[in-house]
Amino acid sequence: MIYEELKVGLYVCRTDVHTFGTDAFLLTGFCRYREKDLVCDLGTGCGIIPLLMQRHRPPKQIWAVDIQPDAIEQLRLGIEKSGVRNIEPICADLRELP
Repeated sequence: MIYEELKVGLYVCRTDVHTFGTDAFLLTGFCRYREKDLVCDLGTGCGIIPLLMQRHRPPKQIWAVDIQPDAIEQLRLGIEKSGVRNIEPICADLRELP
């Protein structure tokens, strides 16, 4: 596992299996949300998008959902190292969400 610093004090944990590319940065740039919003990232992987949302006026709450326990663990490590409090990692199958 490798920690990559996205901004001073903000880290994402990546592996060869769960990594990211420039598309995550582009997609995050297209997102429109308000600081009071609840955002849900389905298929979050290593959690790059919820973590990138922390760089500028993050939303109130982010649900980061993935079916793979390893991906959710990577996200938890990134959250812990970054001291982020508004991201909730959820290990679940999208077909079983309410």
